[in-house]
Amino acid sequence: KVSRVIILYVDISTGYKYIKEKPEIAQCLSVYFLTNKKFKDDVLYFYHPVAPQVIVGANQNVHFEVNLDYIHQHGIALTRRGAGGGAVYVDPGNLTYSFNVNDDGTNYMNFRHFAEPAIEVLHQIGVDAEMTGRNDLTVNGQKFSGMSTLKIGNRFTCGGTLMLDVDLQS
Repeated sequence: KVSRVIILYVDISTGYKYIKEKPEIAQCLSVYFLTNKKFKDDVLYFYHPVAPQVIVGANQNVHFEVNLDYIHQHGIALTRRGAGGGAVYVDPGNLTYSFNVNDDGTNYMNFRHFAEPAIEVLHQIGVDAEMTGRNDLTVNGQKFSGMSTLKIGNRFTCGGTLMLDVDLQS
């Protein structure tokens, strides 16, 4: 059996200034990959934030889960993603990944399936990462990545954040 891999490169670098000023644009890209007919095959999307931001899930109450005074005082943007999941802090030291796939009935809400590639790579570079709970990646019991998912029609997205070199002083 021959399998095929389609690699699609979407360059958003010319929109750097716009995405820095409106970080919510990057949060919409996964939905765009799910709903635009140009993207009928699987898409693996990486996003590297250009400025600090707190991203909240679709159903979260920001007044209860985010210290709004703190983020305003420190110039941290607040954005909302279409998918569920918890609030996460990201900055240029973070890498966000998103698998946008057709639903064949086997992997929707299967966070482990979509976490395994990241865990494998981390193991290869000497990081003892593991999946704990329903959708968390941890090292030595410390969470460094959360995952979320969103289904639209017969496609869904599942992805997470990877804290690579995050500014923990913010």
